Amino acid sequence: MAIIASPVGTYSPSEAIKLISGAVARGEVEKAVIGWPVSLKGHEGKSTQMVTNFIALLKKKAPNIEVIKLDERFTSKVAKQSIIESGATKKKRRDKKLVDAVAAAVLLQNYLDQK
Repeated sequence: MAIIASPVGTYSPSEAIKLISGAVARGEVEKAVIGWPVSLKGHEGKSTQMVTNFIALLKKKAPNIEVIKLDERFTSKVAKQSIIESGATKKKRRDKKLVDAVAAAVLLQNYLDQK
């Protein structure tokens, strides 16, 4: 129904491209919402180039996918706060993979809320 985002895990860029392109080939995915890492002042840097490269590889494997880039500023901060509010242990709150997965869900939820 595309109304609620929830984290499913974290993947290396090559794993993500393989999973996404497979889902596109099966007709399960039409769009990819990708975090666009800019500085607090909105400047692009080394991270944005890495994302640009990722998108180029994704488009090679899944040329029909629509890619939507969203400003990802503050998503990790929101994710950490959500994890704290969930009552997670201090050890869990320091788990980078968990923070990244929740931040991705925050980013996707932001997209869904804008629709």
